[in-house]
Amino acid sequence: MWSVCSWVSITAVIVCGSISAVLIRSSICGRLSPTSIRICVVSVATYVQLPLLPLARVLSFSIVHCSTTFLFGIIYFCVYTIIVTKEKIQIKRPKIDHRVAAYVFIGTIIFMFLIDLLVGWSGVDRTDFWEASVAVIIRYVALFGLFFIVCKQLRFTSKEIPQAIGLNKRVTPNNFFMVVLIFAIILVGFALLHQGFSDLLVSLGYSPGSGPEPSGVPQYIMAVVVLAFLPAVVEELLFRGLILKGLLPMGKWVAVFASAALFSIFHVNPEQTILQFIMGVVYAIVVLKTGNLLYGMILHFLHNFAVITTYTFFGDFMSQLAWNPVWVVRAVGLAVLGALMLWGLLKMLKPQGECPKFPKTQRFWALDNFGYYIAFAFAGVFWISILLIRFGIG
Repeated sequence: MWSVCSWVSITAVIVCGSISAVLIRSSICGRLSPTSIRICVVSVATYVQLPLLPLARVLSFSIVHCSTTFLFGIIYFCVYTIIVTKEKIQIKRPKIDHRVAAYVFIGTIIFMFLIDLLVGWSGVDRTDFWEASVAVIIRYVALFGLFFIVCKQLRFTSKEIPQAIGLNKRVTPNNFFMVVLIFAIILVGFALLHQGFSDLLVSLGYSPGSGPEPSGVPQYIMAVVVLAFLPAVVEELLFRGLILKGLLPMGKWVAVFASAALFSIFHVNPEQTILQFIMGVVYAIVVLKTGNLLYGMILHFLHNFAVITTYTFFGDFMSQLAWNPVWVVRAVGLAVLGALMLWGLLKMLKPQGECPKFPKTQRFWALDNFGYYIAFAFAGVFWISILLIRFGIG
């Protein structure tokens, strides 16, 4: 039998699920009908607990509960597809806005954990490099499928997608050179700050996540494809291609920092939160300044490639640092210097085509931004649940 705490938690999740159903419905269709709300509330109530599987572990939910959740997920998607198909003629063409951004982020987490759950049930050995690599490939194929589904719901044709997300421009030598310098500064300037934060968490009882490391050239090549190329393409399509652009009506800097926060939480590594947030901010500014999503993909690939190469051939040498006040001052000073250099390089990036403008048409605290708040509440619970598990709570 479940405890009172478990029942209270389930009730809270059902309420959040009902609100999430309304969010998903409104983000795609731009309006709500009473029938759609009632159907979504019933069918999604259990389904939305999937992204909270880490929290479910803390609260000791049973595997039967998770299985039921998965079945309700299938029912929900069937019902949702019927609703959208029946009402499509009556709906104006939607656009990428803050509701779509919230929908994409929540959908990303749901898809990620659905795939991880199915992979886990299939008996994949995550300690084996090759089997773990296949699991990661399946995850990113599913996330690319989510990107494709959203574009179809937005009724973009295959020719309109590149223009809508900023993939219709070529890479110029000047901007490419600036991007490479930006990558180098991020890698060097914030390495000590990242390591210091990670070591601080470990000293407090935190257990960092780990996976099989590549050994030998074949595994190294596979790691570059799976952990550098695929994330660079798929994550940029979702976070800078859709989420960033969807948040722009709320203001340029709100979009930059909000998308960066969601990007850092998505990686489910609390020890990397600071570094991933900084990277998300820089990637967003680069994409907005140039109007070209390819530069975000290049930056993302270069960073992941450098990390994989370092760990494969040199090991985690940064973890051997003996922290003292001098090293703390060095870490902070290097980060400040890196931030100043980044500011200068970002100023030197040249817009491709007309200089982009981002008029603020949506108030940050407007009631219409409810989906945006749900996405952040969703992300906060997700991040805290992962942190609790890594600290051994539950």
